[in-house]
Amino acid sequence: MFAQTLAQSDSGGGTFAILAVVYVLLFVIYLVSWWKLFTKMGQPGWVGIVPILNAYGIYKLAGREWWWVILLFIPCINIIALWFLAADTAK
Repeated sequence: MFAQTLAQSDSGGGTFAILAVVYVLLFVIYLVSWWKLFTKMGQPGWVGIVPILNAYGIYKLAGREWWWVILLFIPCINIIALWFLAADTAK
């Protein structure tokens, strides 16, 4: 009975490996897409994968000032700042 329980609990390792591969694949797609976006914007691609710097680049493209990036760190205000960013980027 105990050996059967151990054999059943060992099957989770394969699921973890599959999820890890999917996670890494999605992360690579995420990085490549940010790189291509910033390349199309006329900026170096590495700027897209640096967390705070990519937010600054997007706000700069939208025509906003640098201090809008600071608003992203304030809870509830960041939703409004992102709303304005989406509206300005759509224009």
